[in-house]
Amino acid sequence: MKSLLFSSKMKNKTNWRRIINLILIPVTAVVGDTVIQYMNPNISLLLKCFTDSATHFLLASFSWNYVETSSMNKRIHLVVSIMCGLLASIIDIDHFIAVGTISLQAATSLPHRPLLHCTTLFTIAALLFAIVSIRIHSIHLLKLSFIIVTATWTHHWRDGYRRGIWICPIGSTPPYSYFVYLIGLIVMPMGLQFGLRFVSDLVPKSKVKHAAPVYLI
Repeated sequence: MKSLLFSSKMKNKTNWRRIINLILIPVTAVVGDTVIQYMNPNISLLLKCFTDSATHFLLASFSWNYVETSSMNKRIHLVVSIMCGLLASIIDIDHFIAVGTISLQAATSLPHRPLLHCTTLFTIAALLFAIVSIRIHSIHLLKLSFIIVTATWTHHWRDGYRRGIWICPIGSTPPYSYFVYLIGLIVMPMGLQFGLRFVSDLVPKSKVKHAAPVYLI
């Protein structure tokens, strides 16, 4: 009886943590976007870009923290969440590659979006990883595909409310309202979590019959 009560309390505690995690995603977006919007124009452009990258980082990290539910190692889970955030942040490096200089002024004044802002590119890459993961029985490769999707989609979705989503080579969607943007930030990790759990069932966790699956990330 005590064991059941303890298990129930732990489950409720986990559920509350996940709800708080989900709420933190749009809250982070609002805080980050507001700070950037009302930042004094005389303040360094470097600080503005840092705040923008930090917002991308936190959105992706919080999103992956919600998406992944099977990891048994908290330290590895934290590291992977940070890696997801870093991946979301470094997408903007393509601005510097496109202009061929490290000038922030030039990088933030591009008339078009550079390659890494093409949602199609990462979605296809992640889909290929997912297909291969099923073929070679790799749950880790499957999770990598979802990490890529989480990092890139949160970044592109945040950029998209101003400029739309770039679905190359077709074109861009129209920009959407800020409300739709915030709702999307909530729905996205929920959908990805469901997708990861569903596709994970298609990946044999072990080739050895009756062997327990091992989740490292």
